[in-house]
This record gives sequence, C-alpha cells and structure tokens, in this order.
Amino acid sequence: MRGKTAVMIGLWQRGACARRGLDDRVDKGSMVSVELGCRAMISLRSAVSSLALVALMSSCGGGADETSSRSTLEPTAPATTAVTTEAPTESTTATSVAVSSTVAPTAAPTTTVDDVVVEGCDSSSDAILGIECQALSELYVATDGENWAEHEGWMSGTSPCEWYGVTCDVNGVINGLDLANNGLDGEIPDSIANLANLTKLGFAGSTMTVVPDSIGGLTQLMSLDVTNTRITVLPDSLSSLTNLKGLYIARNKISELPDWIATFSELKRLSFFETEVSVIPDWIGDLTKLEALFVQGSKVTVLPDTIGKLSNLDDLSFGSTGISVLPDWIGTLSNLTVLNFSHTEVSVIPDWIGDLTKLDALYMQGSKVTTLPDSVANLDQLRVLRLDESSVEGDLTVPLSGVIDTLEVFDTERAGCSYVTDPDLSARLATLDNFWTDCR
Repeated sequence: MRGKTAVMIGLWQRGACARRGLDDRVDKGSMVSVELGCRAMISLRSAVSSLALVALMSSCGGGADETSSRSTLEPTAPATTAVTTEAPTESTTATSVAVSSTVAPTAAPTTTVDDVVVEGCDSSSDAILGIECQALSELYVATDGENWAEHEGWMSGTSPCEWYGVTCDVNGVINGLDLANNGLDGEIPDSIANLANLTKLGFAGSTMTVVPDSIGGLTQLMSLDVTNTRITVLPDSLSSLTNLKGLYIARNKISELPDWIATFSELKRLSFFETEVSVIPDWIGDLTKLEALFVQGSKVTVLPDTIGKLSNLDDLSFGSTGISVLPDWIGTLSNLTVLNFSHTEVSVIPDWIGDLTKLDALYMQGSKVTTLPDSVANLDQLRVLRLDESSVEGDLTVPLSGVIDTLEVFDTERAGCSYVTDPDLSARLATLDNFWTDCR
C-alpha cells in the first residue's frame, strides 16, 4: 500500500498485567488493590507516587482519561513487569494496561519510507541492523512487496533474518538477499547498498530496468543475479565487484560485455545466454578460474580462441547460436563435463571429442551433425546423450559400446535413422530412462 498509507505491521507486545502479577519491588507499606479487566488482582505493597498510581488507574479505567493509545500511530513504551515511581525513560517504563478488559498493544518501532509509516524497524539498539532493516523496508515498498509471490516475515517486526529470501551468518549479520522470480515490480532503491555485508544478491525475474550504481559499493558480493529483468546495460560502478564468483545477466537486452569484467579474477560462472551480445571479447581468456560459460541463445557466431586457456572450464554451452564449427581447442578443455551445441549449424564432430573423458552430458539435439565418431566410445562417464532432432543416422554400435554402462538418457527422437547391430547393446539401450529411437 503506497502514499500516505500506514503499513501497520509489527508484533504488538501485550501488557504484562494480562498474564501475571507485578513483582513485589516496592517498600513495605500500605496495600492498594486494583481490579483489572483481565480479572487479575494485583497487590501493591508500597505507597506509590501519584504519577504511577494515576497512570495505572487510568489504564485500568480508574477515573482517568480512557482514550486508547490505539487511536494513533505514535509508538508507546513497551510493557514491563515492574512498577516505578519515576517517569518513563529509555530503560524504565510504566506498566500499560488496556481499557475494557483488553490488553493495550504497544506500538512497534517505526520508520518512514516514501511517506509510508513502516513499523518493525528500530535502530535504537543496533544502528547497523536498523539501517539494514530500513533498506529492506524501502525495497519492499519500492517493488510492491504486498503483491510479491512470497513475503513471509517481511515488515512483521521479527528479525530480518527470518524474512523470506534473507539469509544471515551465525552472528545475525545479513549476508544474502535472493528474491528471484518473486514478482518484484519496480526499481531497486539506492539504499540497497546499505546491506554492506551482502555476499549474494538476486533480483532475477523482476521488472527492474536499471542496475543501481550503488550496488557497486557492495564489494563483498560473490554472486549477482539479474537474469530475466529489463536491464540494457551494466553500470561501470560494478567494476568494483572484484570478489564476484558468479555473474548472471542472461535474458536481458544487454548487447555488450563491459571490459571491466576481465578484472574479475575470482569469477567462476558467467551467464549471458539469450542476450543481444554478439561478440565474446578476447579477454575472456583472462578469467582463468572460470568454470561455466553460458552463451546459448545469444547473437554470438564465433568462439574466440582465448577460451582454450580456460583449463578449469567444466560447462561450455553455446546452443542456439550462429556457431557452425567446433574449434579444435575445445578438445584441450580436459575438465569439461558439459558440452552443449544444440540447435546450431555444427555438422561435424571431430575425433578429439574422445579426449574429453570427463564429459557427463553431450547436447547436440537440433544440430546438423550426421555421424557420431567412434571416439565417443572413450567417454566412459557420459550419462546424457541428446541426438534428437539432429541428422545423426547409421550404425552407432561402436560409439555407444563404450558409454552404455553409464548412459542414462539417450534420445534420437525425430533424428535420422540410426541403429545398433549388437543385440545385447540394443536391449540395454531399451532399458534406459528417457530412451527414444525411431527411423523416419
């Protein structure tokens, strides 16, 4: 709810008088009996000051003004079990009891975001936590939090560590915020940078159109995910995020990879599939710790030779691109476990495919490949082989003989007419999950 609306969220504290008697913390003396609406009798063994007595009797309907504090949004002092003869201070407050046998709620701490009174964020005890809570509150209001798919705990007055999508370390420090595909509608406020200890930040699937410059101040970030948003460019301020290990910018209108990404020496996963990017810069080879490169569905037509320097690469996916030839240097990426060139113009698989002995999955569905080289038999860890909608045909007995013991998914649906001549191999193929075979 926006505008001047008060977001009345927070945990109302109940007055102690409704649950238990007051402690005997007063001097010996006369006894005053006050009958409460909750049908509890509290005995006071001292002469209390007129201030405390008037306050108590007023709360209990004892002749004072019975106007309920619930008629305002102003925070009141929390209930305590002690009665004091002094005026309330930050650490000492008078007991509050509701009129008409109802325990009066105590207003939760408040903050104001875009003229909306937000309850549940209090920085009086911990300034840093208060700033972080307010930053989350501003995010909630700015992105229509009331209509998120999930907002459990948000703005409830509980610890932000209990809010959906928020994670904290063992000391209660907020270190993660992932609200992917949660229906965030609106721009991310600059105050997000006040979550200074974040190592993970995710807004995938939101309607954001701009990455705030302030995110560049989150220098502890190790993962940033803005997949499937409406951004068109990455601000240069992000160049300071040199601790990033994962950068996910896929399914956006981004058309260029900024050169400063080359300085992300810790980067392990880079995803820009289904973007307008058409050129992979040569500096990609400088990201020597890179383990996964997701390019599929982009405008890329050529893979630069420098990718061959990425010896730690285990997932290379460039399906649905304009790439038509498999460069020989792919055969040197000995740690590859996934190779995906599905729905490309690739028509020939070189014999070096057999050198990729750690391959777990080989996706070539929808490609122009017509033959599997016999060296595929060397891929004795292969679990997934997708040939569907490709042009593969002919005898596959030799290439499949070496992978049958590990193969779990084998799909030749709507491919060329392929077969095996070994009856035992044929029978074993037929037992596979997701086994498809037909001849057109």
